[in-house]
Amino acid sequence: MKGQVIITLTVAALFTISSCGNKKKAQEGENSSSSKSPAAMGQQAEDVGIAFSDDRIAMVFEEYQQIRMALINSNFEEVRVKASALGLKLADDNFEIESIVLDVATAQNIEKQRELFAQLTTTLEPIIKKSLSAGTVYKQFCPMAFNNEGGYWLSTVSEIYNPYFGDRMLRCGKVTETIEK
Repeated sequence: MKGQVIITLTVAALFTISSCGNKKKAQEGENSSSSKSPAAMGQQAEDVGIAFSDDRIAMVFEEYQQIRMALINSNFEEVRVKASALGLKLADDNFEIESIVLDVATAQNIEKQRELFAQLTTTLEPIIKKSLSAGTVYKQFCPMAFNNEGGYWLSTVSEIYNPYFGDRMLRCGKVTETIEK
């Protein structure tokens, strides 16, 4: 099973890397007009004073934030790359998270990636709460995500940048909980 997961992640990463090269110029044109500054969407965790009692959790949270930012930018290929990278780093650490991340990396469209990101958030939230040793993480919610069922995500900034709708409804949502240490 572990070997199959690693092989699948490696194939997904190689596919993504090779397909990104062909689309890079087109994406640069798209992303340059709609890109946001890192300060606006969520800085690196250490840049905003967030720390964890476990270095592995810090790494997972950092990668989670990169996936979140790629979803905000509606960048399907970047989501695949970031999820593949996280999956490779997680081998044997947490099967549930590893499985979700593998599904994100191999999803066939951005809507499925967003749905899986919501599952990843649900799985990571208690781990993040338990391991946070300094700083503030904002639990945010969009009531319109997933056919008005709603969806949560974790952010390093209080401003709303919605990963479930990207530019279509960038500011839809609210902070529902402030997680602090």
